[in-house]
Amino acid sequence: MVSSFTPSVIPFVLAALVAFPVFAAASPEIGEVVELLRKIHPDQCQRHQLRGQVLVAHREHDQKRLNALYPELDAITRKLKPDENRIKALTENLSASDQDAFESAQLSLGSCD
Repeated sequence: MVSSFTPSVIPFVLAALVAFPVFAAASPEIGEVVELLRKIHPDQCQRHQLRGQVLVAHREHDQKRLNALYPELDAITRKLKPDENRIKALTENLSASDQDAFESAQLSLGSCD
């Protein structure tokens, strides 16, 4: 019964069905990209959450909270920058099958809750 699946489960299931055969034919570079995506995903989620908190603090003119959040946000951004740059370099000229593997890896990670 399709209606019993939550929306967050469907992308995971679809990604799992698509990802396994695609990864088998993928290049070594895409393997590195997938590992980097898995490595940085928790930090990206934390950065996303902090950005939301910054927007709320900014809207509320809460300078004290902004002063506390900006250093945390800057630290995470500095931590992520090398890996994100590496991912960008590796994904600039992907073949069609590697692009499919990259997109499947992104889907399998899911969104930040």
